[in-house]
Amino acid sequence: MKGESGEQQVRNTSGVEMLAGYSSVPANGWGIVVVSPIGLIHHQLMDHIRTILWYSLFPFIILLMGVILVAFRLARPFVYLANLVSKIGKEKIVMPEAKPHWSQEADLLTKAVMLAMLNIQKQTDQLTQEAVTDVLTGLMNRRSLEYTMSQWMASGLPFSLIMLDVDKFKFVNDTYGHLIGDEVLKHVAEVIVTSLRPDDVCYRYGGEEFVILLNRPEEAFNVAERVRRALEQSRAPIPTRVTVSLGIAHYPLHASEREELIEKADQALYLAKSRGRNRTIVSEG
Repeated sequence: MKGESGEQQVRNTSGVEMLAGYSSVPANGWGIVVVSPIGLIHHQLMDHIRTILWYSLFPFIILLMGVILVAFRLARPFVYLANLVSKIGKEKIVMPEAKPHWSQEADLLTKAVMLAMLNIQKQTDQLTQEAVTDVLTGLMNRRSLEYTMSQWMASGLPFSLIMLDVDKFKFVNDTYGHLIGDEVLKHVAEVIVTSLRPDDVCYRYGGEEFVILLNRPEEAFNVAERVRRALEQSRAPIPTRVTVSLGIAHYPLHASEREELIEKADQALYLAKSRGRNRTIVSEG
């Protein structure tokens, strides 16, 4: 009625909240008023929102799945590398073939990690080998002997232990020097290995002592004698003949514990020494 335009929330004579919009028409002096209940407006608004959500839900799901797939493909090589690196030092790692990745960053990182792990694995294998190998003779060392004996005893496998000691080795060192003494030890190790079967194992126990493990106890004495004769007849790095004394103990006949079995073989060895050297004695139990 004042020629104005606008909107307003009002309450009608029945107490119902209404939304009103009004506008004047200067051309004819009229005024237009549109009045609707707030409840109806809210209902229509919610229907409109539901319709928008319904039509946008499917594209949103497709988009979300696409994002997840891309994120998974991006993260997969990094997760794989993380799992691979976490195994270092815990277990033997079999290096898989490096496959190219569509992401250049992931591809470069994978190649770098694989190269680093190959170097680590190589160094680890080398250190492991050095830990169980005698540097001078190339034979397995005492640590490896104890591990193998424990494994064989745990399996209940009967076997024989032959302990071998180079006769008068102190005389060799004192007469010819320690360098020649080392050559004698290498010579002894070589003759022992060539006198054994592939499944027999020889260890350097320490100093001039060696140990042979046989899983054929009935052949232990013959094997020990074959080694002794081979060394007696071999051409040593010194002018004098190199001979050895040997002691044999059988598991579980003579002992059921590792240290006890070694002690039995050692006692037999020193009995051979006391009886004139260059001979083989089997433990008497």
